[in-house]
Amino acid sequence: MAADSGNFHIHQRVSFRDTNQLCTVRYIGPVEGTKGDWLGVEWDDPNRGKHSGMYGGKRLRLEGTFGVVCANICSYQQGNSDLATAASFVRPARPTSTPLSFLEALHKKYASETLGTTPTGGPPEGQKATEAPIKWGSKVVEEVGFEKIRRQLAILNELRIVILDGMSIACVSREMSGRDATEQIRQTCPKIIELDVGRNLFEQWADIVHICEALDGLRSLRVKYVMTICHRRPARKRLPRLISTAHSGNRFSNLTLEDRGNGEEINKALAHVRDLGLDNNFISWKEIATLTTPFISLTSLSASENNLSSLSPHLVPQSLTTLTLERNNFTSLSVLSPLAALQNLQRLSLKSNKIRAASDPSTFRKGETDPKFPEALSYVDLSYNAIGDWPFIDNLSDVFPGLTGLRVSHNPLYEDAAVVEADGKTNPVAMGVEEGYMLTLARLKGLKSLNFSNITPQERTNAEMYYLSRIGKALAAVPETDEPKALLQHRRYAELCDLYGPPVISRVSTSEINPNSLEARLINIKFRLEPSGITKHQEIPKGVDVYRLKGIVGRMFGVRPLGTRVVWESNEWDPVGGSEDGYDDDDEDEGGGLVEMPESEGREDGEKEDREKGKWVRREVELEDGTREIGFWIEGREATVRVELR
Repeated sequence: MAADSGNFHIHQRVSFRDTNQLCTVRYIGPVEGTKGDWLGVEWDDPNRGKHSGMYGGKRLRLEGTFGVVCANICSYQQGNSDLATAASFVRPARPTSTPLSFLEALHKKYASETLGTTPTGGPPEGQKATEAPIKWGSKVVEEVGFEKIRRQLAILNELRIVILDGMSIACVSREMSGRDATEQIRQTCPKIIELDVGRNLFEQWADIVHICEALDGLRSLRVKYVMTICHRRPARKRLPRLISTAHSGNRFSNLTLEDRGNGEEINKALAHVRDLGLDNNFISWKEIATLTTPFISLTSLSASENNLSSLSPHLVPQSLTTLTLERNNFTSLSVLSPLAALQNLQRLSLKSNKIRAASDPSTFRKGETDPKFPEALSYVDLSYNAIGDWPFIDNLSDVFPGLTGLRVSHNPLYEDAAVVEADGKTNPVAMGVEEGYMLTLARLKGLKSLNFSNITPQERTNAEMYYLSRIGKALAAVPETDEPKALLQHRRYAELCDLYGPPVISRVSTSEINPNSLEARLINIKFRLEPSGITKHQEIPKGVDVYRLKGIVGRMFGVRPLGTRVVWESNEWDPVGGSEDGYDDDDEDEGGGLVEMPESEGREDGEKEDREKGKWVRREVELEDGTREIGFWIEGREATVRVELR
């Protein structure tokens, strides 16, 4: 329908017919340099608009969701000032979709194809539904078997799961109000147990309560819109990028229930709901706590995409066992301290936030400590955040003492990790999928499930032995006097030493070798010719390139230099497992085969065993022909090089 500006009001929810996009009216009036009135609207999709309320270099005060100019609305909603495109000016005459009542939307969705209805909401006996033909291009597609399904759905008083998202619902009923409207809904669809009314035109929270009051069997209520999210693999040193293909919940301008009578009536209307979704409504935690107070039986709450950056002390129902706070703006675990009061909470999802630390120094007051959640909380999802160091992982056992299940994939810690080499140098390389998995479970003693994968006793043993060897390598890279300081980064060191024995620490004293001396620049190499097994030793300067090294090998064994293949056999062990993406729960693991498993750190002759995925293999590096110095390939002052004839 088309209308003039007098038919609109501030905070009115509107859906324009040509785009089917939802928006909220924030301004009604003239715009300088133009004739007539305009509507300043804030689109639910912030990428839909053209500006941030600026026109002619001036900013009109568009009263938005947070009572500020639209430019700040865009910035606050997205946490990204580059997305200041949520506003548009449109003419009041632009055709809008006709708002529907709850019952009108119900009939339109489930019974619109019938020529008539019985008192129970179904089609008259013997009367067939009228259907528009379905076309695929220029061809008409024949439907087979759907008529029975439609006729079943058209019996409204038998419906149990009702999805009315995006149906332009603006009110409960047009003809009735109060108890009359409630009774009409109860008679029409009394058996609904799951209801979704997200992405609509509701302005009053009281309308939602009216609907719930009529549905005595309602158990699940969704007042949200589930966004389609595409997780793109980020470039190194960048955070995961989230691409959304839809933005829209409800934008309530009135959350009060002053016209709903006393609190007992409200509690009675909402007491039976156990699952509540309030995603993408841009309401504060205080408002969420206020809205959920009457839901005395609530066990699952989802409040994702509400731009929450911290939580006020207001409490949600103690009956909660599952809480989802995904795609908000939390930066630390300390801002979630109010949730520690939920004694029955078992599952907490914080996926796709900006969490990088346990506590935020800028907001933490003196004397405060990291939050400590009840032991009932056993599963936490921290995937797609900004976790970048191992101390955060170590601290999880303190913050979540009952933690047995964790998802922590797709964080910078696993995308770009600094590996300390034996000679003390730091070589930043991307951590392997299996390696990140092993180190995480080894650091957290109580984990039974990591990234939706159950941890077997053998996996834990392998991971803890590998972690202990990594600790030994880190200790060898620092002076003995700095060893206590280095061990502060490895809280389980003493415990692992009791289980598996201390690692072998091969530390070269700086007082014994002058780094500027010739001895420090030599590598004592043990050459082994295959398949004969002949071995020879020789000290080679690190500055010798691969071509010269092959010349030495040729003279040493009497073979053609360029007809050889030289391979450095290191003392390091790498995990062997599935594909590169096996660390994420969305991927499938492949691989396995013959691998080597060290029985001790000093073992030289590796035995081949037919083992399952997740074991170890000695790291080998082929010295490729070229002018690179062998010091680029070989680490340490002693090495074993295998010589093969091509």
